Amino acid sequence: MGSKSLLAIMYRGRPMTVAELAVLAHLEPSEARSAVEEFRRRGLLGGVGEELVYTNPAFWAADAVATRSTELRRTAAAALTDLESIVSELPEMLRDWAVGESSDDPVPVVPSRAACIRGPVVRHGAA
Repeated sequence: MGSKSLLAIMYRGRPMTVAELAVLAHLEPSEARSAVEEFRRRGLLGGVGEELVYTNPAFWAADAVATRSTELRRTAAAALTDLESIVSELPEMLRDWAVGESSDDPVPVVPSRAACIRGPVVRHGAA
């Protein structure tokens, strides 16, 4: 039985315990318990242990939408910040690119002191 069908049975029959749910839905107690745990995890059902407490679907939906909207705003804000950073860095990157693109003699890269100690500097494109 799918979770949607089981939830419909629960809403209509309103069993008060996991054992009552198993009888009502013709499930093994372990199957009923597993479904109850999943519904509780999703916020569709409350209660502790064998007790079942029903959450009004309108309240569940409102909470789920609010939670996901908050997550969406946060991730959208982070993504926009990343995009703004990329766009703000682009003019400088394009200037540097244009210098290298238009020059037959690219600007040599100044090596670090450690590189000088290790060996000779090899220019980009040199073999």
